[in-house]
Amino acid sequence: MDFAVDAIGQTHIDVAWLWRYRHTREKARRSFATALRLMDRYPDFKFFYSTPQVHKFVEEDDPEMFKQIQARAAEGRWEPDGGTWLEPDTNLPSGEALVRQFLYGTRYFEEKFHHKQTVMWLPDVFGYSYALPQIMRGFGIQRFVTIKISWNDTNRMPHDLFMWTGLDGSRVLTQFLTTVERTEDYSQSKVWNYTYNGEISPHVVMGSYHEYKDKDKSNVLLMPYGFGDGGGGPTKEMIENLHVIDKLPGLPHAKNKTVADFFSDLEQSVKDNEETYPEWNGELYLEFHRGTYTSQAKTKRNNRKLELALRRAEILATTALVEKGTPYPKKAFDRAWEILLRNQFHDVLPGSAIGEAYEDVDKLYAEAFDLVAKIIADRTTETTGIELSNPLLGATTQAFVPEKRQGEFKTADGTAVEAKRQGAGYLLPDVTVPAFGTTALTFTPTGEAPAAMQSNANQIETPHYLVKWNAAGQLTSVFDKDNDREAIKTGGLGNVLTVYEDRPTSFSNWNIDADYPEKSRVLSAESITTYQEDAGYRVVFKYQFDQSTVTQTLILANESRRLDFKTTADWHQHELLLRTSFDLNVLTDQATYDIQFGNIQRSVARNTSWEQAKFEVVGHQWADMSQRNFGVALLNDCKYGYAATDRGLSLSLIKCGVYPDTDADQGLHEFTYSLLPHRGDFIEGQVAEEAAKLNDPVVVRQHAASGLKPLFTFANADAVQVDAIKASEDGNAVILRVHNNTPGDTRFTVKPTFDFASAEQVQLDESPVAALTAGEDETFSLILKPFEIKTVAFKRN
Repeated sequence: MDFAVDAIGQTHIDVAWLWRYRHTREKARRSFATALRLMDRYPDFKFFYSTPQVHKFVEEDDPEMFKQIQARAAEGRWEPDGGTWLEPDTNLPSGEALVRQFLYGTRYFEEKFHHKQTVMWLPDVFGYSYALPQIMRGFGIQRFVTIKISWNDTNRMPHDLFMWTGLDGSRVLTQFLTTVERTEDYSQSKVWNYTYNGEISPHVVMGSYHEYKDKDKSNVLLMPYGFGDGGGGPTKEMIENLHVIDKLPGLPHAKNKTVADFFSDLEQSVKDNEETYPEWNGELYLEFHRGTYTSQAKTKRNNRKLELALRRAEILATTALVEKGTPYPKKAFDRAWEILLRNQFHDVLPGSAIGEAYEDVDKLYAEAFDLVAKIIADRTTETTGIELSNPLLGATTQAFVPEKRQGEFKTADGTAVEAKRQGAGYLLPDVTVPAFGTTALTFTPTGEAPAAMQSNANQIETPHYLVKWNAAGQLTSVFDKDNDREAIKTGGLGNVLTVYEDRPTSFSNWNIDADYPEKSRVLSAESITTYQEDAGYRVVFKYQFDQSTVTQTLILANESRRLDFKTTADWHQHELLLRTSFDLNVLTDQATYDIQFGNIQRSVARNTSWEQAKFEVVGHQWADMSQRNFGVALLNDCKYGYAATDRGLSLSLIKCGVYPDTDADQGLHEFTYSLLPHRGDFIEGQVAEEAAKLNDPVVVRQHAASGLKPLFTFANADAVQVDAIKASEDGNAVILRVHNNTPGDTRFTVKPTFDFASAEQVQLDESPVAALTAGEDETFSLILKPFEIKTVAFKRN
């Protein structure tokens, strides 16, 4: 048979699904020891392992074994490749977090093994972000491998070998592994559930060949073998079976090869066959494990908050380095980032790990938040006043300051600042805080704050809206006065809290099944209280469901176009899914969702099986449905599971499965989501900007101040988002990373406010691309294509 199988020994070691982190360390040592013994016995045996984090565990726990691994890697028999720090979920981490997955992963393998990464190896991840190809190319990685899309519950992907085109047009060569289970009857065409726990037998080898859909393109196939999950790795029997199978007539030839060798064989095979690669443009959506967007809400909240906290801390630390010469805390940042990246493992962040693992996760998050707090404390000084710090690109004219006392705010020059009472603090509707800059204030108490006026009204009016609700607490009308438009569909409702029975046929904490809406109960508010204050209104809705309570405060500020639903839930239910929904007065066949480094449109129709399968999809800080002249967005500060139909938008809030953690999502939940009616589409309506303000509001430092000025000023940057301002990895430059958040070209200018020796565009790995020349007044003009990421390094004097 003129077909070859390139086999590579590997193990998966699913971090924190089956074990706690300390058990993962021991499993890694045992698995690696087995691989080293097999190398001593079988000269042709090669071993692939993709996770720098686990290599680092072994380096710390068994330095002698680590030296043996380095020696085998130098021989070309131990292949440390895979691209990322570990095998992360790619739906939920931010774009910058995915960049750091590659940055920390590639640097570790280059430093410890002098091995440049060639492939992104993610066999067992629950869907793949549309942004990944561009990120991969930014690290010089142009090859991608997985098996998980074969687990689709509705549609089979048309190819196993193709060019995957990402959000910005970047392309990477993609190979789906077709390794079958030992017990699978591959003659059944409806079975296509492949495995990363490959065994070596004639049945498995022949089945993997049989299932491979692109035999006309290439006559070479990759088959990783070895027990994963449990961390056992390859066995002597597998290696010896491989030798025998290579000689059996009627079977593909089988040889031990490295993954890099396989791709060389593959590319040569396609060339020899005079074939072209099929194309796939779009996200790689897994039609399975949709519950991973919502399970273990506390971990998802900590992830979002830590991503943003690290960004703010890096901006502050970089500014202090440049302006005051304060040493950059590289070790502290490395430790905090490694914690964040570790907890983004594809069973931890998605919520599909054992309960004991989340005890480790909580402790690690606490450590990381403490590190960030210390970094900030070391760069601020004690003061009697208040400092407002803006972490966003646009200058803001609004801030909320916690303060229970009545009093007066003033700027540093003594000018009075307007302040309006809102809950346990003040809304400052007209205070300017420059982009990435600070504003100093003083507060003089004058007495106790007056109590807010209470009523049992069922409607309120602000300068922007007339909002009405029914006795159950559901919105019946949100009339947008600015746009002369009703946001809620005629006869529809808004903020309908519904509990659904959630008993998927398999994988409790992983899955939401398509029939989940069939059994449901709509919650009805037990009490509704309206509070009128200087800043606007607060409406408190209280719900009771079985042993659980939900308290929501609808915040309607006179100066804001957002309707914020600040929520606290004391949850003690199992196998139920809590969601909120809004019937929207918008006619469109597409909804737009925030994802890493941009956004994606998905159909709201259910015409095809591909559309029907996307009944729950991932979105980050916002989702939007818009006509040409009007739209409505649903924002959130720590949720990810959205759905859109022709009725409107909905959001998953709590999913409390029972396996593998029987106590998932029990206890206290805190989160905020917001409704944002707006003019035009999401760009004209400034949806991304409002979502950023919800997630990353002005930082209020009472009795502490940094006194630092922005490192950069920007102009014409409405389409731009700043992802990072940090010290370069070598410490010699200031890194500025931005991306275009729109589907159109944009040109903007940036001007450093500090002395610098030179500027150059660099790749995501911070390797040079091209020198940049400043225009007048040391201003740089940068062009970004749709959804393009651009990184600039300003060399310090």
